[in-house]
Amino acid sequence: MNNSGSWLPAGEAAAALGITRENLRRKAVAGKRRRKQIGGTPNFLYFVEKTSSVPNIDKEEKTEGIACYMPARDYYMVSKDGRRRPQIIEGWIGRKILEIENKKFEGMESIDIKKPPRLPRLNIKARDGGFSVCVGLTDFHFGKFGGAESGDYYNREIARERLMGKCEELINLVLRFGQPDQWVIPVGSDFFNFDDDAGNTTKGTGVDSDSTFQTMFTEGVQLFTDFVEALRCICSNVSLVFMPGNHDRTSSLALLQIVKAIFKDSPDVRIYDEPRERQYLLIGSTLVGFTHGDGARIADMPALMSSEARELWHAKHKIVFTGHLHHERVLETKSGVMCYQMPSLAGHDRYHYRGGWTTSRKSIAVYLIDPNAGVIGQLNAVA
Repeated sequence: MNNSGSWLPAGEAAAALGITRENLRRKAVAGKRRRKQIGGTPNFLYFVEKTSSVPNIDKEEKTEGIACYMPARDYYMVSKDGRRRPQIIEGWIGRKILEIENKKFEGMESIDIKKPPRLPRLNIKARDGGFSVCVGLTDFHFGKFGGAESGDYYNREIARERLMGKCEELINLVLRFGQPDQWVIPVGSDFFNFDDDAGNTTKGTGVDSDSTFQTMFTEGVQLFTDFVEALRCICSNVSLVFMPGNHDRTSSLALLQIVKAIFKDSPDVRIYDEPRERQYLLIGSTLVGFTHGDGARIADMPALMSSEARELWHAKHKIVFTGHLHHERVLETKSGVMCYQMPSLAGHDRYHYRGGWTTSRKSIAVYLIDPNAGVIGQLNAVA
């Protein structure tokens, strides 16, 4: 603290300046804002002048002529238009979610994981015939560290802001098609960057990380449950599918069990918790398979599906979702199975930079599945 201003943690500084934590970080990296590192950690304090002030968001909302659906005022604002379905205002849900995230994670030192508050559900018109949405939350690598050597800054703070910000974009994109019938979300698939107390992956490979296992796991579980709860604001019917990865085979199983306990009293949340590498479920007339992608080859998936899910093999459409390689690819096999390799939101570390695996765009994809026509669209929120 001094006469002209004060040094504040990222969350408080961003709130005081009225900008996102990501923009705050970018300004600091560009040399337009002063910051100093906290000890040897990847965290920083930012200097905020006394003249800075928090924008009056409530006044801003009222002057825009926007009406809100009560009691959702604390979380969402939606516009009313006689010719269009209600839409979430760009930026509003993201700001509110980040406010909750900042309060929850600033100075978090315990392993107390709390069930997120039940967010108000928006009254959105449903699409004729309905549709389900599969969320491509794969290879997020929470806890990964990317610094100057990787050419890409990435840590837990950036990861939290990126995921919840893209959650807002996904909701806005999906709502263009109406209210979905259900969300389908994989649990695991390298959501965590490492899997043991020594900072190694499941197979024992050392990786660049920004925290201890306890910190990464505790904050990661809280972030994942908050992400699920945010999506439930437009559709409370959620299916969570176990999808272990090669980085987090053990911790993803623990994540699944904690999420199962958190939502045990929520009948609209269904957990597919069979401890298998490949999971299958039926969505309308579509057989959907989930596998991380580090094991069986995509070319072998049709034969594996026909054997492991023979009771569902009669489905009209057959698709498989995989991850692992951090870039998008769509492949149709000779037997007519559509295989979707999903992208990643994660930043790069030294391993990816040195190998040259840095050119794929960072994004999270969602896939719209019609109950009769199968996959009818893909939407990406790009970082």
